[in-house]
Amino acid sequence: MKTFLISILSAAAGVGILFAEDEATPQGSLSQVNFGELVNGVKFEKSDLEGKVVVVEKWGTQCGPCLAFLPELAKIAKRYEKKGLAVIGMEVQQSQKDAINKILDKSKVKYPVVAGGATPVNEGYIPHAQIFGVDGQLLWAGNPHDDEFLRTIKKGLKDVGESTLVAEEEDEVEGAPLMATREWTNLEGKTIRAEVVRVEEEKVIFRMNGREVPYDLDQLVEADREAIREAADVE
Repeated sequence: MKTFLISILSAAAGVGILFAEDEATPQGSLSQVNFGELVNGVKFEKSDLEGKVVVVEKWGTQCGPCLAFLPELAKIAKRYEKKGLAVIGMEVQQSQKDAINKILDKSKVKYPVVAGGATPVNEGYIPHAQIFGVDGQLLWAGNPHDDEFLRTIKKGLKDVGESTLVAEEEDEVEGAPLMATREWTNLEGKTIRAEVVRVEEEKVIFRMNGREVPYDLDQLVEADREAIREAADVE
Protein backbone atom coordinates (compact mmCIF):
# COMPACT_ATOMS: atom_id res chain seq x y z
CA MET A 1 0.00 0.00 0.00
CA LYS A 2 2.84 2.36 0.85
CA THR A 3 4.48 1.87 -2.54
CA PHE A 4 1.19 2.49 -4.37
CA LEU A 5 0.58 5.68 -2.38
CA ILE A 6 4.04 6.94 -3.22
CA SER A 7 3.46 6.18 -6.89
CA ILE A 8 0.18 8.13 -6.80
CA LEU A 9 1.92 11.18 -5.43
CA SER A 10 4.72 10.90 -7.97
CA ALA A 11 4.76 10.80 -11.76
CA ALA A 12 3.26 7.63 -13.22
CA ALA A 13 5.52 5.39 -15.27
CA GLY A 14 4.78 4.90 -18.98
CA VAL A 15 3.01 1.73 -20.09
CA GLY A 16 3.61 -0.01 -23.41
CA ILE A 17 0.58 -0.99 -25.47
CA LEU A 18 0.32 -4.02 -27.71
CA PHE A 19 -2.10 -3.99 -30.62
CA ALA A 20 -3.39 -7.34 -31.83
CA GLU A 21 -4.76 -8.00 -35.27
CA ASP A 22 -8.48 -8.69 -35.53
CA GLU A 23 -9.36 -12.36 -35.61
CA ALA A 24 -12.55 -14.06 -36.73
CA THR A 25 -14.83 -15.05 -33.86
CA PRO A 26 -14.71 -18.84 -33.36
CA GLN A 27 -17.97 -20.73 -33.80
CA GLY A 28 -19.73 -22.46 -30.94
CA SER A 29 -22.62 -22.34 -28.50
CA LEU A 30 -23.26 -22.70 -24.78
CA SER A 31 -25.09 -25.96 -25.42
CA GLN A 32 -21.72 -27.49 -26.39
CA VAL A 33 -20.16 -26.74 -23.01
CA ASN A 34 -19.76 -29.75 -20.74
CA PHE A 35 -19.35 -28.69 -17.12
CA GLY A 36 -17.34 -30.93 -14.83
CA GLU A 37 -17.88 -31.57 -11.13
CA LEU A 38 -18.81 -28.59 -8.98
CA VAL A 39 -16.06 -27.95 -6.43
CA ASN A 40 -17.00 -24.83 -4.44
CA GLY A 41 -20.64 -25.50 -3.59
CA VAL A 42 -22.10 -22.60 -5.60
CA LYS A 43 -24.82 -24.60 -7.35
CA PHE A 44 -26.25 -23.76 -10.76
CA GLU A 45 -28.19 -25.39 -13.56
CA LYS A 46 -27.77 -24.80 -17.27
CA SER A 47 -31.32 -23.48 -17.30
CA ASP A 48 -30.16 -20.72 -14.93
CA LEU A 49 -27.91 -19.40 -17.70
CA GLU A 50 -30.64 -18.87 -20.28
CA GLY A 51 -31.00 -15.26 -21.40
CA LYS A 52 -27.74 -14.23 -19.75
CA VAL A 53 -24.27 -13.34 -20.95
CA VAL A 54 -22.15 -16.29 -19.82
CA VAL A 55 -18.39 -16.37 -19.28
CA VAL A 56 -16.67 -19.75 -19.01
CA GLU A 57 -13.09 -19.24 -17.88
CA LYS A 58 -10.56 -22.05 -17.95
CA TRP A 59 -7.75 -21.77 -15.41
CA GLY A 60 -5.43 -23.86 -13.27
CA THR A 61 -3.98 -23.78 -9.77
CA GLN A 62 -0.43 -24.03 -11.16
CA CYS A 63 -0.89 -21.17 -13.66
CA GLY A 64 0.53 -17.85 -12.46
CA PRO A 65 -1.40 -15.60 -14.88
CA CYS A 66 -4.58 -17.50 -14.00
CA LEU A 67 -4.15 -16.85 -10.28
CA ALA A 68 -3.33 -13.19 -10.90
CA PHE A 69 -6.59 -12.71 -12.81
CA LEU A 70 -8.96 -14.50 -10.40
CA PRO A 71 -9.51 -11.52 -8.02
CA GLU A 72 -10.28 -9.25 -10.97
CA LEU A 73 -12.71 -11.74 -12.48
CA ALA A 74 -14.40 -12.05 -9.08
CA LYS A 75 -14.95 -8.27 -9.11
CA ILE A 76 -16.34 -8.35 -12.65
CA ALA A 77 -18.71 -11.21 -11.77
CA LYS A 78 -20.03 -9.36 -8.72
CA ARG A 79 -20.39 -6.00 -10.45
CA TYR A 80 -22.33 -7.25 -13.47
CA GLU A 81 -24.27 -10.15 -11.93
CA LYS A 82 -27.48 -8.15 -11.50
CA LYS A 83 -27.17 -6.85 -15.05
CA GLY A 84 -27.33 -10.35 -16.49
CA LEU A 85 -23.78 -11.75 -16.32
CA ALA A 86 -23.02 -15.31 -15.21
CA VAL A 87 -19.44 -16.49 -14.71
CA ILE A 88 -18.43 -20.14 -14.45
CA GLY A 89 -14.85 -21.10 -13.63
CA MET A 90 -13.39 -24.33 -15.02
CA GLU A 91 -10.21 -25.65 -13.37
CA VAL A 92 -8.44 -27.81 -15.95
CA GLN A 93 -5.21 -28.95 -14.27
CA GLN A 94 -6.83 -31.81 -12.34
CA SER A 95 -5.99 -30.20 -9.00
CA GLN A 96 -7.28 -31.44 -5.66
CA LYS A 97 -10.58 -29.95 -4.50
CA ASP A 98 -9.05 -28.57 -1.28
CA ALA A 99 -6.28 -26.83 -3.23
CA ILE A 100 -8.81 -25.27 -5.59
CA ASN A 101 -11.05 -24.00 -2.81
CA LYS A 102 -8.11 -22.55 -0.88
CA ILE A 103 -7.25 -20.40 -3.89
CA LEU A 104 -10.90 -19.45 -4.50
CA ASP A 105 -11.29 -18.30 -0.90
CA LYS A 106 -8.13 -16.21 -1.10
CA SER A 107 -9.32 -14.59 -4.35
CA LYS A 108 -12.86 -14.01 -2.97
CA VAL A 109 -14.44 -15.98 -5.81
CA LYS A 110 -18.20 -16.36 -5.28
CA TYR A 111 -19.24 -17.69 -8.70
CA PRO A 112 -19.53 -21.44 -9.49
CA VAL A 113 -16.31 -23.31 -10.24
CA VAL A 114 -16.13 -26.80 -11.70
CA ALA A 115 -13.26 -29.24 -12.06
CA GLY A 116 -12.79 -30.28 -15.67
CA GLY A 117 -15.13 -30.03 -18.60
CA ALA A 118 -15.12 -29.11 -22.28
CA THR A 119 -15.84 -26.00 -24.34
CA PRO A 120 -16.42 -25.40 -28.09
CA VAL A 121 -12.98 -23.84 -28.61
CA ASN A 122 -9.85 -25.92 -28.01
CA GLU A 123 -7.56 -23.10 -27.01
CA GLY A 124 -4.39 -24.91 -25.90
CA TYR A 125 -3.49 -22.35 -23.21
CA ILE A 126 -4.79 -20.87 -19.96
CA PRO A 127 -6.19 -18.61 -18.75
CA HIS A 128 -8.72 -18.75 -21.55
CA ALA A 129 -12.24 -17.33 -21.52
CA GLN A 130 -15.21 -17.90 -23.79
CA ILE A 131 -18.12 -15.45 -23.75
CA PHE A 132 -21.60 -16.52 -24.85
CA GLY A 133 -24.39 -14.07 -25.69
CA VAL A 134 -28.00 -14.12 -24.53
CA ASP A 135 -28.83 -16.39 -27.49
CA GLY A 136 -26.22 -18.90 -26.33
CA GLN A 137 -23.89 -18.25 -29.26
CA LEU A 138 -20.17 -17.67 -28.80
CA LEU A 139 -19.30 -13.97 -28.92
CA TRP A 140 -15.59 -14.06 -28.16
CA ALA A 141 -12.80 -16.39 -27.08
CA GLY A 142 -9.33 -15.50 -25.89
CA ASN A 143 -7.09 -14.45 -23.02
CA PRO A 144 -9.19 -12.66 -20.36
CA HIS A 145 -6.29 -10.29 -19.70
CA ASP A 146 -7.12 -8.77 -23.11
CA ASP A 147 -9.11 -5.50 -22.91
CA GLU A 148 -11.54 -6.97 -25.44
CA PHE A 149 -12.73 -9.41 -22.76
CA LEU A 150 -14.53 -6.77 -20.68
CA ARG A 151 -15.61 -4.80 -23.74
CA THR A 152 -17.35 -7.89 -25.13
CA ILE A 153 -19.11 -8.53 -21.82
CA LYS A 154 -20.46 -4.98 -21.74
CA LYS A 155 -21.60 -5.17 -25.37
CA GLY A 156 -23.34 -8.47 -24.70
CA LEU A 157 -25.15 -7.13 -21.65
CA LYS A 158 -26.86 -4.53 -23.82
CA ASP A 159 -28.91 -7.39 -25.26
CA VAL A 160 -30.14 -8.59 -21.88
CA GLY A 161 -33.89 -7.96 -21.50
CA GLU A 162 -35.01 -4.95 -19.51
CA SER A 163 -36.81 -7.25 -17.08
CA THR A 164 -33.49 -8.70 -15.93
CA LEU A 165 -31.88 -5.36 -15.24
CA VAL A 166 -31.82 -3.85 -11.77
CA ALA A 167 -32.15 -0.08 -11.61
CA GLU A 168 -29.29 1.60 -9.83
CA GLU A 169 -30.16 4.52 -7.59
CA GLU A 170 -28.28 7.72 -8.28
CA ASP A 171 -26.53 9.40 -5.43
CA GLU A 172 -28.21 12.80 -5.16
CA VAL A 173 -26.48 13.95 -2.00
CA GLU A 174 -24.70 17.22 -2.73
CA GLY A 175 -20.96 16.91 -2.32
CA ALA A 176 -21.08 13.12 -2.07
CA PRO A 177 -18.21 11.18 -3.69
CA LEU A 178 -18.67 9.57 -7.08
CA MET A 179 -17.76 6.20 -5.54
CA ALA A 180 -17.54 5.28 -1.87
CA THR A 181 -14.32 4.26 -0.15
CA ARG A 182 -13.05 0.83 -1.22
CA GLU A 183 -9.85 -0.88 -2.31
CA TRP A 184 -8.35 -0.03 -5.69
CA THR A 185 -5.62 -2.06 -7.40
CA ASN A 186 -2.98 -0.81 -9.81
CA LEU A 187 -1.21 -2.73 -12.57
CA GLU A 188 1.57 -3.72 -10.17
CA GLY A 189 -0.95 -5.45 -7.91
CA LYS A 190 -0.66 -2.88 -5.12
CA THR A 191 -3.78 -1.51 -3.42
CA ILE A 192 -5.04 1.55 -1.59
CA ARG A 193 -8.32 2.47 0.11
CA ALA A 194 -9.84 5.69 -1.16
CA GLU A 195 -13.06 7.22 -2.42
CA VAL A 196 -13.45 8.53 -5.95
CA VAL A 197 -14.40 12.20 -6.12
CA ARG A 198 -14.56 12.68 -9.89
CA VAL A 199 -12.87 11.93 -13.21
CA GLU A 200 -10.99 14.60 -15.13
CA GLU A 201 -10.06 13.53 -18.66
CA GLU A 202 -7.83 10.46 -18.14
CA LYS A 203 -7.25 10.98 -14.42
CA VAL A 204 -9.28 9.78 -11.46
CA ILE A 205 -9.35 12.04 -8.43
CA PHE A 206 -9.05 9.97 -5.26
CA ARG A 207 -9.71 11.37 -1.79
CA MET A 208 -7.69 9.98 1.10
CA ASN A 209 -7.65 11.47 4.59
CA GLY A 210 -9.40 14.58 3.27
CA ARG A 211 -6.82 15.14 0.53
CA GLU A 212 -7.60 14.95 -3.19
CA VAL A 213 -4.98 13.05 -5.19
CA PRO A 214 -5.01 12.66 -9.01
CA TYR A 215 -3.99 9.32 -10.53
CA ASP A 216 -3.80 8.05 -14.12
CA LEU A 217 -6.79 5.82 -14.89
CA ASP A 218 -4.74 3.61 -17.19
CA GLN A 219 -2.51 2.64 -14.25
CA LEU A 220 -5.41 0.77 -12.59
CA VAL A 221 -6.46 -2.80 -13.37
CA GLU A 222 -9.12 -3.09 -16.06
CA ALA A 223 -12.02 -3.94 -13.71
CA ASP A 224 -11.36 -0.91 -11.48
CA ARG A 225 -10.77 1.36 -14.47
CA GLU A 226 -14.05 0.35 -16.11
CA ALA A 227 -15.97 0.62 -12.83
CA ILE A 228 -14.83 4.22 -12.40
CA ARG A 229 -15.57 5.13 -16.02
CA GLU A 230 -19.04 3.64 -15.79
CA ALA A 231 -19.78 5.50 -12.55
CA ALA A 232 -18.60 8.73 -14.17
CA ASP A 233 -20.47 7.90 -17.40
CA VAL A 234 -17.39 8.37 -19.56
CA GLU A 235 -15.94 6.16 -22.30
